[in-house]
Amino acid sequence: MKKKILLVTLVFLLAAAVVVSLRDSKSAEECAFCQEEVLQRQAFYEDDFVVALYSHKPIIPGHVLIIPKRHVERFEELEDAELLRIKEVMIKVHQAAQKIYEAKDYLILQKNGKAAGQSVPHVHFHYFPRKEKQQSEPLLLLRFLIIPHLSPISNEEMAEAIKPFKIQFAGL
Repeated sequence: MKKKILLVTLVFLLAAAVVVSLRDSKSAEECAFCQEEVLQRQAFYEDDFVVALYSHKPIIPGHVLIIPKRHVERFEELEDAELLRIKEVMIKVHQAAQKIYEAKDYLILQKNGKAAGQSVPHVHFHYFPRKEKQQSEPLLLLRFLIIPHLSPISNEEMAEAIKPFKIQFAGL
């Protein structure tokens, strides 16, 4: 079993390296997270520093992105106030996901730079809710490779996905 997991992980890492090397990073002028239509479609929370979005291509149900409102490409460029607010919103996202998805734990992913696989030149944190006894299985990693090649969820699916987050955030 351990050999299979190791093999799948190695295949994943090799495939990820190929995908990253082939992917063209968008310029700051083309930043999806700075486009009003993207924010209107996907955002369920916004304050002076942070926006929380539901992913347009969710890896799993509850896949959320937490981003600074200010256009910042790299983690080290974030200001202390932005980092603090990102942390606070991450906690609120998890509190909401506990109620919506019965999430006990969560996985956070942040890619910093093109060589790390960052496809949108705006720092963002991926939040993935995880249920009790649910492990970060290799299939989750494989979905990272597949999902970029799939179509985004529909406007109707997006509206349904963000509705429970809006309700939960209104109560927090």
